[in-house]
Amino acid sequence: MNPEAMRRYRTLLLIVILGGAVMMLGVLCYPLVTGEVFIEDDLSAQNLPHRFFYSKCLAEGDSFLWMPHLFRGFYVHGEGQTGMCHPVHYVWNLWFPLNVAFNLEILVIYPLTFIGVYLLARRWGVERAAACLGATMFTFAGYPMTHYVHPMIASIVAHIPLILYAIDLAMRTPDGLAPSRRTQVGASLGIGLLTASQLLLGHPQHVYFSCMIEGMYVLFLLPGLRNRWVLVLLAGSKALALMMGAVQVLPTFHFVATTSRGGEAYDFAVSGAMHPLTLLQTVSPYLFNRRGWTMAMCWDLPYLGAAAPPLLVWALLHFRKLGARRRLAAWCVTLGVFGLVMALGERGYLYRLFAMVPVINKFRGPERLILFYQLGASLLVGIAFAHLASSVERRERAGLWRLCLLALPALVSAAIALTMLAIRHNPTTPFQELIASRLAPTPNILAGPAFMAIATALVIAAARGWRIALLGIVAFTVFDVAYYGLRHHPRDTIDGLLARIDVPDNIEDGQRIDPDFHPVYQCTGPSMKGVRVSLGYDGAIPSDTLDYYSQVPAMRVASVRWRRARYGAAPELAEAADAGLTWLEVEDPMPRARFVPHAQVSEDPYRDIERIDVAATALVSEPVELDEGATGEVTIVEDRPGRIALRATTTGRALLVVSERYDPGWQVEIDGRRGEVIPVYGDTIGCVIEGGSHDIALRFAPPSFRWGMAISLAGLALTLIYHAAALRWLPDGQRPRQAA
Repeated sequence: MNPEAMRRYRTLLLIVILGGAVMMLGVLCYPLVTGEVFIEDDLSAQNLPHRFFYSKCLAEGDSFLWMPHLFRGFYVHGEGQTGMCHPVHYVWNLWFPLNVAFNLEILVIYPLTFIGVYLLARRWGVERAAACLGATMFTFAGYPMTHYVHPMIASIVAHIPLILYAIDLAMRTPDGLAPSRRTQVGASLGIGLLTASQLLLGHPQHVYFSCMIEGMYVLFLLPGLRNRWVLVLLAGSKALALMMGAVQVLPTFHFVATTSRGGEAYDFAVSGAMHPLTLLQTVSPYLFNRRGWTMAMCWDLPYLGAAAPPLLVWALLHFRKLGARRRLAAWCVTLGVFGLVMALGERGYLYRLFAMVPVINKFRGPERLILFYQLGASLLVGIAFAHLASSVERRERAGLWRLCLLALPALVSAAIALTMLAIRHNPTTPFQELIASRLAPTPNILAGPAFMAIATALVIAAARGWRIALLGIVAFTVFDVAYYGLRHHPRDTIDGLLARIDVPDNIEDGQRIDPDFHPVYQCTGPSMKGVRVSLGYDGAIPSDTLDYYSQVPAMRVASVRWRRARYGAAPELAEAADAGLTWLEVEDPMPRARFVPHAQVSEDPYRDIERIDVAATALVSEPVELDEGATGEVTIVEDRPGRIALRATTTGRALLVVSERYDPGWQVEIDGRRGEVIPVYGDTIGCVIEGGSHDIALRFAPPSFRWGMAISLAGLALTLIYHAAALRWLPDGQRPRQAA
């Protein structure tokens, strides 16, 4: 084939793969056009309620730090996964309706991911169509797509290829010369801003993953580094990025300290590891029902498309012939193997060491480290396809033994399918019965080998010199990835979702409900109707002293009036369901704000609350002096997120109790003077009020946010100053001397 014809053919390959990527992005844009939003799993159960609250606070001028509707109130900004202080999220939710802002948050992930992987591959000389192929696999079949229900996670992952590209710009040039000072400083500034953006998105585990991948890439580039001062520049940039992210980082530390994750967590850290059988889905993607071996693993699967396994085999077979790209291929293999081993958790042994490290052991889900494999494998697929295309151009033909090795993934896929169908037909052990119970329908099981056979045949045909097979690989990959990545994306309008959420008709302001957890959006969805719930659903749940799930006195203290009749919970709720009731009323729930005449010191409120009359006695951790027989009245003047104004009159020193979760960030002013907020019943806000008439203002103003904001602004200013100064102090890289 002449060079001009090959150039046109490569352009055709590029058009097909880019067209496929645009088509897939267009499918994801459909809800934006129709006014709908994606509602699968955590999107409707967690992300949408949080963003509904955030958007409403911005529109009405309320504080978005404290969300009173879930968990009897909690530090939602500290929980972090809404990214409330990310400037892009702030602007979108301030300017656009919720459905538009929510869709944009999800949609922006995919072009950013695609561009990042493409630029990194091109940086190493991978041909354009091949770079797009790898980018398509990672973006639309890999981690960003499977985690679309966790937009904060997918958004952080979208930053990783761009940061790696910036690191590459700062540390090397493709021709072996040192980058210019301006390039190094610009790349360092980009790394700092991108890292700060990751921190502000609020999922520390994946920022940690990003830093691990970046560190591995820096170590990989070190041998060829010509200007060691750039390491100082990059280290300073990352440190300043941590400062810029302080407005999220400090509140997150505050919040984590109030959850169960604040304790020792080895068992927690190793929970959620990938089962080895999940690895079968590398070549049999539709093997199990509910997408994965278990529901917990359904977002972290190793499949990247049926063409990926034979192309990875091609890359390994021709590793020594990859030329300059061999260095990147070696890093990809290292990254991928590390990710697979770590994803297995304790079964991979290496993860045990990480699970004992402080702070890191607060993260769960080793299976999420499959991200490392997917990123490395996607880049390696691009390298392999580029080499395969060059082989076709040179009219090379692979030998028989290489073709047999290329067919190995398809043969393994077929063997897996036959084995699983045999197990389903006649399970002989308890473990085989367990496998049979988790297998997908037979057509789904057979789809894996069928897809693998088609992809493998196309790769083998290309290996034998058939030019048309390259186009077949690209076209089939687009279809395969689109079918795998875009299925199971339920959507609805926000009003349509609200119509499904069941709440009692006669719920008063300040009162709460105990809703059902099935489906899970019923637990958090009432918050979007302005109804407060006693518990909730989240990635990290605030710790409770009392049991607000089954302990009725605790529910009375929390102003819970209605409990959803349901099975699988307390016996009285099942009895109510049997009687045909929808909601069971709690007898005598306490008012939102009240005075309690007596205070009893308790070391175990969980036990003692069953022995007292909660209307007359409060449980406190330290002695509180109250006037005997003092009475009072309290009126709620204002009750907004993080801000409660009261007007109270008492005949003597009395204890005021407000049915909101206690947190150290709460402050109280009594007639303009600072008072003290104390925990009552272990979890509830209380404060001592002297006799007389008073104006009382409770405000959630945690120092973690105040200091975090100040440090973030200082970090931004220092980042700009630091990089401006670096244009002067950073030495020029040492360039190779010219031959005399």
